[in-house]
Amino acid sequence: MTRRLEWRTRLAICAAIVLVVGGGLVVRSALASHPHRSSPSVAAAPRSSTSGTSPAITPTDTATSVSAAVPTSAPSDISWSLFDGIALPSSASAGPTRVTGAVHAGFAHNPEGALIADAQIAVRYLATPGTGWRDVVSRQIVPGPGVAAYSKERVAAGLGNASHVDTTGVGQFVGFRFVTYTPPVAVIQVVVRFPSSGQYQVATNTVDWLDGDWKLQLLPDGSSASTVQQVNDLAGFIAWSGVSS
Repeated sequence: MTRRLEWRTRLAICAAIVLVVGGGLVVRSALASHPHRSSPSVAAAPRSSTSGTSPAITPTDTATSVSAAVPTSAPSDISWSLFDGIALPSSASAGPTRVTGAVHAGFAHNPEGALIADAQIAVRYLATPGTGWRDVVSRQIVPGPGVAAYSKERVAAGLGNASHVDTTGVGQFVGFRFVTYTPPVAVIQVVVRFPSSGQYQVATNTVDWLDGDWKLQLLPDGSSASTVQQVNDLAGFIAWSGVSS
């Protein structure tokens, strides 16, 4: 019980996905690894906005600009399928083109492939039950200290071999925009909407082109989102969703 409580109170949002573990809400946030940022409180819903307008979200990495090839509208050949209640995108042209157990891989080396890889991997490494999540982590996460941190925390929470990860109350993808894109690295902001409250939250994730495919970066604490903010609407983002609002 103590270990599960530690998991629930870690303050970590990965891809702004909310997971319920052992009856308690898990909110995974990269803010936990940055003491100079103020950390939010654990809550059963996204944080409330203190402003009547959406806060400005600025890129944290301005070393490279967004390429003209980056989509300015939602990809046209997307199909959506539910993974334990979470709508995930796929594309005949951009992937995933290879499915081996829990691993959905084979993404196009372009912005659309990076976008779909981000959405797929950021959900599957969190929500895949049994031992399949280990395959996702070992094959689709950029090697680094975040891998060990996440694996250790998940096992300590009693989810190392759990047959089910409760995704009740998850936020569904509703939008995106690219912060930066180059062939080796893509930084993408994804927006999710929480059906119970109607609130929106945006997380900034990074995927790297490594060993012939896109892989998700984790921070040293095991979370994927370098920034997480609430927004009031999709202003400035491209609408992109597999479920009705």
